[in-house]
Amino acid sequence: HSSLECMERLAEVLEQRGHCSSEDEECTRLRRQILAGRKSSLGLGHPETLQAHVQLAEALSAQPEVAVEELYHVYREAICEHERVHGLGDRAAIELTMDLAAGL
Repeated sequence: HSSLECMERLAEVLEQRGHCSSEDEECTRLRRQILAGRKSSLGLGHPETLQAHVQLAEALSAQPEVAVEELYHVYREAICEHERVHGLGDRAAIELTMDLAAGL
């Protein structure tokens, strides 16, 4: 867990300091690794895994060069997992759906 927490903190610091510009893919790379680690260590429906999925979607949204298909896929996975865990009326799933619509 501790290495994932360190990666999470590094991504947060980079984002806060503005080092995750649209040209820099470091935050996205970190967010992908964090999500993979959360999935393997905690499982798909764990709150920290759900949050990691949202953070990856947000990191991808900040990159104008990202493929629309990839962005759609990551958002859809996050939405479906939130709905599976919390039901169709889940606020986070609704917000993710609105973010997806705004991003496309």
